Amino acid sequence: MERPVGQHPPGPRIAFVGADRQLHTIRPDGTGRQQVSWSRIIGGLTGVPTPDGCAWPTWSPDGRWLAFLRRDPAESDRSRSVLRLCVLEVDGVEERDLGVVDGGVAVYLRWSPDGRRIAMLVHDHESLELRVCDPTDGRMRLVDSGMPLYFTWAPDSESLLVHAGSRDGSDRLVRRTLAPRGEDAVFPVRPGSFCTPLLVDGPVPQVAFAAAGSGVVSHVCVGDLDGDLPEHLATLQGLLAVVPAPEGRRIAIGSAPGGERTPYDGVFVIDDEERQLVQVTRHPCMAFAWAGGDRTLIYAAMDQEAGCARWYRCVIGDDPRAAEDQELAPFWPTPDQLFQLHFFEQYVGSHPQVSADGRWLCYASRVEPRRDAPHAVMVMDLHQEDPTPVEVARGGFAVFSPD
Repeated sequence: MERPVGQHPPGPRIAFVGADRQLHTIRPDGTGRQQVSWSRIIGGLTGVPTPDGCAWPTWSPDGRWLAFLRRDPAESDRSRSVLRLCVLEVDGVEERDLGVVDGGVAVYLRWSPDGRRIAMLVHDHESLELRVCDPTDGRMRLVDSGMPLYFTWAPDSESLLVHAGSRDGSDRLVRRTLAPRGEDAVFPVRPGSFCTPLLVDGPVPQVAFAAAGSGVVSHVCVGDLDGDLPEHLATLQGLLAVVPAPEGRRIAIGSAPGGERTPYDGVFVIDDEERQLVQVTRHPCMAFAWAGGDRTLIYAAMDQEAGCARWYRCVIGDDPRAAEDQELAPFWPTPDQLFQLHFFEQYVGSHPQVSADGRWLCYASRVEPRRDAPHAVMVMDLHQEDPTPVEVARGGFAVFSPD
């Protein structure tokens, strides 16, 4: 796929689904807004533009393309919504329709690190299918299936690390190869309470995952990309979330003793050198992410009494035991924003809400508590001592570019 020279200066941009259900981009300071997808015109030049309904914009690693799902109004009806997989040049003119997503509802997209493939999760009501698409010709292949199913790309873009469940309880951690003559590698450990296998930065590629213990106990481990020689980091109870810092030596860990749909009982951090597990916040939370290295965590928590969610910042510093919490702002997440927060581990590497430089936080919220209130794209400047949310556009979902 040829890649045009970008017309925009370097720096973070936000792709968002606007109130018109079309895709737009904008700078975090509210400048440079640009519409990048357009409604189809029915009946030629005399026809009436019909909103397609775009969803889940996903930046390519070089920031030049967006993959997204488009509702096909010609094939959809009241009983079903037909989705098409599409890609477009953010600063160019090319848009490619890669075809209808058959056999279920697509719920997630992620580019390979080299930008040559797109992985997609498709829900068919009984299981999730992991499919991989070539955006040059739309060819699709089935890689794995299960319920639930979480994955990440390996650095070589030729394999995927998959944690898949099954009805009979035979969950598996496996490295699935895409090479014609390659072999899959099944991890030698039994997977623990569900979490997404995620890459750990370092001179040698490693993956963080959960291995099963006794009862509801799971062990957080790091190992090579085939799961061999796993190193034990910590042991915790309940549903686990493990998020390595994108550029640093720390790993954030959440534990929900109550299981699915209960909050994580604070956030722990483990240091790559000291290997000491420290709880940096005891505040129950629903999602967390690193902001610009390994010294700041941003997390969201539900406030049931007030009927809203709240953003918090946890500044860790050199000594994790001296970490400090700060409440940033309340918000009322849109449906897509709430879905992303619920499955935040899967989305943290593909749909970042914090810019790569750690300065900006973007999210989608209703502008006020009432359920029929308009949806807005909100931005906070995390370099400020007391950040204030600013509305930059009307829209229901937003994600930062990789630069």
